[in-house]
Amino acid sequence: MGVTESNEDDRPDGHDTQNGDHANEPIDIENIDVIEHETVPSVIDDLEKLNIPKDAADSDEEISPVLKTSGRQTGIVYDDIMTSHHHLFTQSHPERPNRVIRTMELLKQSRLLSCLHTVTPRDVTFQEATACHTPDHWNFLASLPDMKNRELYAVGESHDSIYVNNSTFSAAKRAAGSLLALTEDVLSGKVRNGAAVIRPPGHHCEADYPMGFCFLGNVPIACHYAMTNYNVKRILVFDWDIHHGNGTQQMFYNDNRVLYISIHRYDNGGFYPGGSRMSSEMVGKGVGEGYNLNIGWNGTHKTDGDYMAAFHALILPIAHEFQPELVFISAGFDSGLGDPLGRCDVTSECYGLMTSLLRNTCNGRVIIALEGGYNLSTVANGMKTSIEALMGESQNSIAPIPSISAEQSIQLAAKHICKYWQSLWYHRDASDVTDRRAEEEEEEEESFPVREDGVAAPTAAIDSTFEVISNFRFRGEVLKVEMVSNISPRIRVI
Repeated sequence: MGVTESNEDDRPDGHDTQNGDHANEPIDIENIDVIEHETVPSVIDDLEKLNIPKDAADSDEEISPVLKTSGRQTGIVYDDIMTSHHHLFTQSHPERPNRVIRTMELLKQSRLLSCLHTVTPRDVTFQEATACHTPDHWNFLASLPDMKNRELYAVGESHDSIYVNNSTFSAAKRAAGSLLALTEDVLSGKVRNGAAVIRPPGHHCEADYPMGFCFLGNVPIACHYAMTNYNVKRILVFDWDIHHGNGTQQMFYNDNRVLYISIHRYDNGGFYPGGSRMSSEMVGKGVGEGYNLNIGWNGTHKTDGDYMAAFHALILPIAHEFQPELVFISAGFDSGLGDPLGRCDVTSECYGLMTSLLRNTCNGRVIIALEGGYNLSTVANGMKTSIEALMGESQNSIAPIPSISAEQSIQLAAKHICKYWQSLWYHRDASDVTDRRAEEEEEEEESFPVREDGVAAPTAAIDSTFEVISNFRFRGEVLKVEMVSNISPRIRVI
């Protein structure tokens, strides 16, 4: 479904059209003028070309003792090759190179970059990418460098919310490969955690279809890489981008090794990427049932309190029960305050706190991968605060007080997911608990061993006040619990 083929009112809200502010202007592709983008300096190597004042670069301000003594245990990966992917006909498209340029400028100017371990970027290989994508999808991307402008324009027109140029494939390979390089350094012990300042983003891209500014599934590819090459058995992917990561969900919907949790705008299916696939009813399938959690907001201006309420009610209990060996954060800062597409009000402090809370679920092995975010300051400050949280900087608490709308969304998500996780027992209603108890008692009665005299061991007895489990095993002995009084049980060996 190409966005230019549908009416504005019919298109899911939340992603701009592929031509930015000039989307509704006719384009003469016969006589098109390709906009010349400035050559982007190497952010890591050349400070002066970034127009950062020398006194700011030499300053020690705002670097806390925690960050100074972190010992470069947090990695950073970036490559200016990723800025070569840009719109051919406008500089105002929301997914533009300045998203990563501004972020790296801030990290350098704040001197945070000097406290990080620089990871060497690389390209993703065909074999690594096709763990998630079809060979035809890879071959399609590989054909872009040889296309003429008319063909490139047609590709953008025929797909859902993408633009392409001759460098799109190079940028996408470097984005996905750089995340793999960081994943390697984390899992090999070179660093404890890290952040990938990469673009184009990846969480919308499906196995055989680029969409939503995304061309390769950066995080899904990294998940497969970690499971295949480092035998990682449990991975949590937490997606705080304001748009649902339909591509990530698709690739792990039948997989219980990857727990995918997304907080996004749903708007009853009307927000991008649209449809019921974003709903809380989508909990996974087959062995993956229960390993997909969608928390869908309805409406704009969701706040820190809304996100913290979701964290404390659902995300943290599930994450701690799952016990991930590795956490990926699909960090889309379009849920942040001031973003023109997301129109929500999450602050950089909240991003830092969410990062810190997730850091405690996996012994610190958290990898942040940039997804969306179209307010340049929001992206830069959100990434900076999140990296500081990775490094161990303490984060201020935020009260988990949701709006009425957010509370309803959290309750709906809990209704669909709670039966799969014991830590969410308090979300189950009385009928669910009764049914579950009956199932457990039936299983116990069927599986309990027969005594030596051939008489079946006694089953559970229900007192008027207490439920009494009448027998159990302890160190090889079959024991029986007898209720002597309402407060004093007696245990004896059968």
